[in-house]
Amino acid sequence: MKKGGMLCVLLAALLVFLCAFPVSAGNSTANTYTVSVNWEWIKTQDAYLPGQVYFKDEGLNRPSDIVVMNMKMYVADSDNGRILIKDLNDREKPTEILGEGIVNRPTGIYVTADGTIYVADAGSKTVVVMGPDGGVRLTIGEPDSPMFGADAMWEPSKVAVDGRGNIYVMSEGGFNGLVQFSKTGEFLGYFGSNQTSKSLVETIQDIFFTAEQIAQLFNRKPAAFTNVAIDQDGLVYTITANGEGNVVKKHNVAGSNILPASKNRNMFDDTNFADITVGKWGQIYVVSNTGVINEYDYNGNIHFSFGGLSIATDLNGLFTVPSGIAVDDNDCVYVLDYEKGIVQSFYPTAFANMTHQALSLYDRGQYEDSMVYWKQVLQLSGSSQVAHYGMGKCYMNLGDYENAAYHFKIASDKASYSDAYWELRDQWMTEHTVFVVLGIVMVVVLLFVLVHKRKHKEGKYVYSPYVCPPGKGFWADMKFMAFSCRHPIDAALYIKSGQKVSTFSAVVVGILGVLVYLFDYVYRGFIFNHNSLRYTQYTVVLATVVIPVVLWAICNYMIATIHAGDGTFKKVFRSTIYAFSPYILITPFTTILSMFLTNDEGFILTIISNVVVVWVVITLFLFIKKVQDFTFWETVKNILITIFLIIVILIAAALIYSLWNSISEFLVSVYREVFYRGLNK
Repeated sequence: MKKGGMLCVLLAALLVFLCAFPVSAGNSTANTYTVSVNWEWIKTQDAYLPGQVYFKDEGLNRPSDIVVMNMKMYVADSDNGRILIKDLNDREKPTEILGEGIVNRPTGIYVTADGTIYVADAGSKTVVVMGPDGGVRLTIGEPDSPMFGADAMWEPSKVAVDGRGNIYVMSEGGFNGLVQFSKTGEFLGYFGSNQTSKSLVETIQDIFFTAEQIAQLFNRKPAAFTNVAIDQDGLVYTITANGEGNVVKKHNVAGSNILPASKNRNMFDDTNFADITVGKWGQIYVVSNTGVINEYDYNGNIHFSFGGLSIATDLNGLFTVPSGIAVDDNDCVYVLDYEKGIVQSFYPTAFANMTHQALSLYDRGQYEDSMVYWKQVLQLSGSSQVAHYGMGKCYMNLGDYENAAYHFKIASDKASYSDAYWELRDQWMTEHTVFVVLGIVMVVVLLFVLVHKRKHKEGKYVYSPYVCPPGKGFWADMKFMAFSCRHPIDAALYIKSGQKVSTFSAVVVGILGVLVYLFDYVYRGFIFNHNSLRYTQYTVVLATVVIPVVLWAICNYMIATIHAGDGTFKKVFRSTIYAFSPYILITPFTTILSMFLTNDEGFILTIISNVVVVWVVITLFLFIKKVQDFTFWETVKNILITIFLIIVILIAAALIYSLWNSISEFLVSVYREVFYRGLNK
């Protein structure tokens, strides 16, 4: 055979081979995403790939819930009024059907380790407890206890059971929380509930409305849970659709949310979550109405996000209307499609297994072995936030606080970084106790010297910080900042009389204030710095500082002039700049202090910041009052009108900017049209 013919045969054989055995990447119909160390979504290796499709020919009609227990899949086939059971270890075994004639419209299902089946039957408004053979053991109806509440809704839609046999029922629209029963069906009360926060309108309603009128306000009722799950330790998990923050909750025995990530508003959740389940390592799986599946660790830190909606084409791994999610002992994920009437499975890849192994080993206290897997994850996805967080937790438990702090900082976990830094600081102070004590003594002595009385030449005793810097000139004006902080009234009179502060000095002090602001913006301690420096546009930052101050000086002068104030624009400008002296002098020290404090000591910075703000406001008020020679109420009026005028100017500037953009776009389009027609003539 000729070489050309042989080549054609080989190519044809290769094509047949590739078609018969597609590579795994081809099975992935949707990308997998994770969160980077910069808290951004990034594409990563496939964590799960689509597997087998179940119940294609079973005629499921609007199924509502799914659970996997002991490698058996249970599906609540709502509109057919039955429960379907599929043995995942024996695919050839026929599907088992239970509950026909017993349940009406099952919308929620839960199965315990001994095979007991709990069904929330929305059709009959009962919770039916069946044995593994389908025999009814208990039926729970609406509680008749006064504790249940006369206006409480009873439409059971989901159910879950803890290790002690306590039954948690989610009633559709039940804003009081989950309805809790004992294993014998006795009503125990409510468990957990969403919290409500009062708006300004609601606060006003509380003042003028009666108790009966307030009780009739529907918006006063907290949002109801939309699904529930329980892990192996008996902790209850809930989701709340259309909730504002803390959509996913992990409840302790008191019903309070204990998810750290959710509390810190760092949890990447969705307002469209449809169902929730928990894996054997404590990982949380949630599926949304948009077909997206999120996997979190037990602290609410996201691992992976994959899946999606099937819009134009019908592909494995995509959904129409997801209504349930479950996970088996092998970390395979099963998603129930309400519209298609099928269950799609996803099997974990080696990349996902690395993460799960790391979690498993950490949970068993094998921190060094856990780090081996986290390092493998970092080799594949070096910017993975959860991998750096996992490394930090391992180092923390091993007592290597320096490396723990390093990884927590990369992962942007300020709370964990604070804990590691506290340990590091404690170790350092223990090792350098003598130097720490000596340093404190030296600081105390220095402060005593600075504030101690010194004898004046004339024989009078005065405090040196209280003395107004003598003479004129730039350096005297710089020293005048400290005097302005301590004696704002006298400082205002010095500025008004022209004895102190030139325009040049005021400009320099203003520039110094901007530099202090930028220094604090950039170099504030990691624990307390919430600015995203990577995407900071420093021109915008400068504008937000400079423009309000300049507008204040201009508007205040204009309003004061109208009301016969004594101050010229120069004096108003100088006094405005020097009113920020407390901020300029104190902020650098608080910025440096923030580098050495932990989260628990953050109240110190809060107190100092509040004191500085109040100090600046009082100084500015006194400067305006004295420079313009106003009374107290004239000063208040002047300030309020100034603030109003600044707001009007900013709104007008925004409108002009928007209008100018429209006009410029119109002129450009006209020019292009004329230019185009001129070329075609």
